[in-house]
Amino acid sequence: MKRLMSMVIIASLTLSYACPALAIENIDDKKRLKKERISPAVNKFEYINLSWWNSFNDEHLNNYIIRAIENNKDLKISTLTLESFYQNVVAQCSAQLPTINAGFLPGLSDLGNGATDTYAFPIFASWELDIYGKNSNKTESMRKLWEVSALDERATHISIASAVGSTYINIVKLDAMIDLQDDIVKLRKEIYEMM
Repeated sequence: MKRLMSMVIIASLTLSYACPALAIENIDDKKRLKKERISPAVNKFEYINLSWWNSFNDEHLNNYIIRAIENNKDLKISTLTLESFYQNVVAQCSAQLPTINAGFLPGLSDLGNGATDTYAFPIFASWELDIYGKNSNKTESMRKLWEVSALDERATHISIASAVGSTYINIVKLDAMIDLQDDIVKLRKEIYEMM
């Protein structure tokens, strides 16, 4: 009986450290959070909503925005940064997998009765059990950093498109004001000549 009690106590102590504590959690919140994963768009023009810019009915504006998106260095940097964060996620996911190392060790030994050649082919396999969730937490952290980088890329696209659009609209507005001023000057000259 003492043996059984000691086995139960050892098993309960071991399981209390090895198994995560079970808590009441809201399953709906967890499902909602999993659905809200961010992923970058394949077509980067989805970020800037070209259909909204088309509502201005100005081909020059659309062409300027498209050229700015295609040729801006900051956008290319943000896309490369996003790719590097994705590679960090892949590297961290691979840290959760088992590793196998192999090698070749040639050797020459002389024990007094002649030299002998020895060869060794060591193979090592290792795998870290993720009992406390350290590796899965690191992977989730890297995935969240990747999602942040995707949102940064999206914000960069939107800010470049809005900067180009607002600058173009201001230029068009100033051109219209210049035309109006020219008309006003012509009318004032006519009024002056009539006097």
